[in-house]
Amino acid sequence: MNAYDRQGYYFLTERTDEPALVETITPASVPYTLYPHTSSLDYFWHEQELASPALMGKQLLGETIGKDYIKIDYYLPNLSDPSITVLTSGAAKVTASSYLETFVHSGGNRQDMNYSLGSSKVVPPTNNFVYYSCASPCKSLTLTTPAERGQLEIGFWSPNGNVVSAYLDYFIITYQHHNIINAEDGNQVRMGYAHPTDTDVVKLPQVAPTVMVWDVTDPATPKQMLLSDPDDEGSRTFVPGVNSRYAQFVAFDPALTLKKISGYKEIENQNLHGMETPDLLIVTNKVFLEQANRLARLHEQVDGIQVAVVEQEQVFNEFSSGCMDAMAVRLLCKMLYDRNSNKFKNLLMFGPGTFDNRGMLGGKVDNMLINFETDNSEEEDYSFTTDDFFGLLADNAGANVASGKLHIGVGRITCRDVDEAKSDVDKLVKYIGNPDYGTWRNNLMIISDQFDQELHMFQAERVAESLEVNLGTQMNVNKVYCSLFPRAANEPVVPNQEDHRTAKEGRRYWEKMSKQGQYFASYIGHAGHAGFTKVAHMWTMEDVQKTSYEHMPIWTTACCDVARYDGPNRGVAEVMFHKPDGGGIAMLTSSRQAYATDNDVLNRAFINAMFSFKQNGSMPTLGEAYKACKLHFAGTNYNKMSFFLLGDPAIQVNYPKPFFKITSINGTELATDTVPVYPLQEVTVNAQVMTADGASINTEFTGDAYVTLYDYKAFYDTVRNQYSSTDTIPRAVFYDRTRLAEVKGRVQNGLFTGKFIVPRNTTANGRTGLIRVYAHQDGTPNMVNGQTEQVRICTFLPSQAINDEQPPVIESMFINDEATFADGHTIQPDGVLYIHATDDFAFNTQNNSVGNGVSLMLDGGNTTYLNINNYLECSEEGKTIDVAMPLAGLTEGMHTLSFNVYDVAGNKASKSISFVVTPTAQAQLTADDMMAIAGQTTSFDFTTELRSTPEVTVKVTDNNGRLVWSDTTTSFPLTWDLKDNAGNAVPAGAYRYFATFNDGSIYGGTAPQRLIVLAPAKTNK
Repeated sequence: MNAYDRQGYYFLTERTDEPALVETITPASVPYTLYPHTSSLDYFWHEQELASPALMGKQLLGETIGKDYIKIDYYLPNLSDPSITVLTSGAAKVTASSYLETFVHSGGNRQDMNYSLGSSKVVPPTNNFVYYSCASPCKSLTLTTPAERGQLEIGFWSPNGNVVSAYLDYFIITYQHHNIINAEDGNQVRMGYAHPTDTDVVKLPQVAPTVMVWDVTDPATPKQMLLSDPDDEGSRTFVPGVNSRYAQFVAFDPALTLKKISGYKEIENQNLHGMETPDLLIVTNKVFLEQANRLARLHEQVDGIQVAVVEQEQVFNEFSSGCMDAMAVRLLCKMLYDRNSNKFKNLLMFGPGTFDNRGMLGGKVDNMLINFETDNSEEEDYSFTTDDFFGLLADNAGANVASGKLHIGVGRITCRDVDEAKSDVDKLVKYIGNPDYGTWRNNLMIISDQFDQELHMFQAERVAESLEVNLGTQMNVNKVYCSLFPRAANEPVVPNQEDHRTAKEGRRYWEKMSKQGQYFASYIGHAGHAGFTKVAHMWTMEDVQKTSYEHMPIWTTACCDVARYDGPNRGVAEVMFHKPDGGGIAMLTSSRQAYATDNDVLNRAFINAMFSFKQNGSMPTLGEAYKACKLHFAGTNYNKMSFFLLGDPAIQVNYPKPFFKITSINGTELATDTVPVYPLQEVTVNAQVMTADGASINTEFTGDAYVTLYDYKAFYDTVRNQYSSTDTIPRAVFYDRTRLAEVKGRVQNGLFTGKFIVPRNTTANGRTGLIRVYAHQDGTPNMVNGQTEQVRICTFLPSQAINDEQPPVIESMFINDEATFADGHTIQPDGVLYIHATDDFAFNTQNNSVGNGVSLMLDGGNTTYLNINNYLECSEEGKTIDVAMPLAGLTEGMHTLSFNVYDVAGNKASKSISFVVTPTAQAQLTADDMMAIAGQTTSFDFTTELRSTPEVTVKVTDNNGRLVWSDTTTSFPLTWDLKDNAGNAVPAGAYRYFATFNDGSIYGGTAPQRLIVLAPAKTNK
């Protein structure tokens, strides 16, 4: 049976060349037997596909077998001999060795097949990931009372245990029948012969002169047999003329009604064989074609690569004769790769997958995208789904997928419906089309579980060490190790575990780091469908769903199945990926159970490939990193097959290059000295952006820069790998450093000078701190970073401290639009808060500050926005802060927002604004696409529940809330030519659009939405 399609297909087309004809075989002139065969072998096959106990793999099982054995009818037409052979295949989960039994009911008698114990035995599972065991005994039997119709009685017998669940897979009865053509069999008869010789003769009794016989031993190349003239009884004979192990023939009468096709349809002309080789191939279901094309357009505009989008049905038409088949996609990829292996780099499967590709179990498959499944459906260690199959492109590759070598990067976006597909592409538009180059791109987060003698913390620390030392990223590694965080004493003990409570503090830190922004994150440890960590519940499905943040990391999850995308229920990682306002942008993650040691090897191989700039001077796409981590394994490895790339493989990895060199602190060169700094001292840091060879200053580099001061690092413990006799090097684990100050400035022609003031409260007390610098070059994706530990944070010294008694000034605070907002203004439940404040010395931006940091409260503290620091940017040597913070879900009615801020000397400033939130769902403003191309136009549409269209003012603001363009109208759609109110073309970047309306009785507005303006497409590579 075809595991991918319920039907077979053939194409009929007009051609000018000679048609393929069925060859007629003329037998050799040899003496033939005098006793022709008047009977032949045939079979009765029963198989239903009704169940998949493990919800994985190609194999589907049939009828459920309970305590009472099942009985199934069979029919052996034209039975000519009482000897039959019965093969019964069944599956069961048992507690002790059990046996598959079969009884034949024929002519009123019940006969036991008496299968051997060895062939009929099913064994109990060796672990919880073996779902059933199979047996397929086969034996011959002579019927005591032969009859064409009868029943098989099938069940499992367990002498020393229980049968937990059992199923029939199929049975086959092979028998001898007369060579008679019957109308009820479609006016044809199958004839099988074991060990035919070239002297055999086959006889067809009393057949019409129009009867034909084909040799279908090789069904792809049938051959017509030469029939004798009819004898006196109208019988005809033919000579097989072969000496072989087996031969199969079919006799039929084309003058009578034969079996018919179930239907046909016309196919539009297409020519995938004529397509150009792309950099990225996207295969999708026609349901998602529009969004796949949006994504293609995004890559062409931003990355300048060539993208081809094809519907899977087109692939099947040209590469598998219209039949749904995973091999068809692979053949298309093979064709493209053979044409230009240097160009074709990545494949994206855009759509969901299911283990039940044919929808046999009742699931909806109209929107599904084909995916490869193993034949094994019973044991999770050897059963997997993988898109790697499509990327095994060497000649004669693919026989063993688990040992195959990837030639291209492969990823999948598992969107289940059109709305989710649009949301997923919107998320990519924000990430790729308007990348935010804030300091979050200099952050990494490594998370580990507890248990297993701290194996996972050891593995996590090795990853962190590699990123910091071997790979030389100079990025800020944030550690969310479960063991580093105390458990709340009032938390309930997790059932059946040894005094382990929920890691509430670890969860809070995970959330805090996520909202702060991380370029990359890796989880290492135990996990499952519902969350991460074995018993600590540090990050659950609920946490994922309720936690929103702006910056989406690239994830790896070195753990068990958190993204079983071919099953009916989503895992926690898949939910993260599809969350529009959180989660991740792409994930190397698992669809099956997996094992810690190989998980760690795969994870580190991916990270080494992703962060490979120090080694090879370039950065890969995610697909290339994925390919590299799979190629790291030699030979057959089933564990690696549990992992796949959830996301777009064409995402270009881009992190800071380590070319930003700190040269001096407070005028002291860093070549030899460690520089002391003091609380409330103004510190000056000089740095320079170097060329790639480190020989000179890169004078072409100009752009925004940040300098950050961190406290000392506190020692936690030393961990060892207790499971290895070779990997024995102990690793010292430290807590994360506390950020003390961060200030934005500018690099000008490769040179940077930044100033900050050390906060009054530090814990270093003379110990070593850390200074990081990070910068982004204007108009490019280029980033650089650097760091030094040659700074000692001393205790407070009055002679070094500034004298500041002036409080900050909050110069503006408004929602959505500065030009029109005023106290008492009416807004929608969702909006954007903007704040601008200044100080004569510097603001306190310490991330662990208690009582004298930045705070934002709604209605006197009913709601406190603890994440405001994540939306705050400090510039002008620390003297200016700007906030652009989304507000969501505000309740209807009057509200007051109160903002408090302190400078480093502890001086405080406060400001409050009041506003009225109107009811939701009055109106909605939408753009035709959140992605617009500079030099073109975009249009807005306005929908309302009001009886008449009111007068509407559409406004577009920049990231600071400044009005860029507006227009007032009562007619939609409204076209914007991407020019500001002064008639100048707006630069590429992110904008927000919203509307206010008034119909004379109701005044309202719409929630701000994102609009990304892209620069014109780059030249294709």
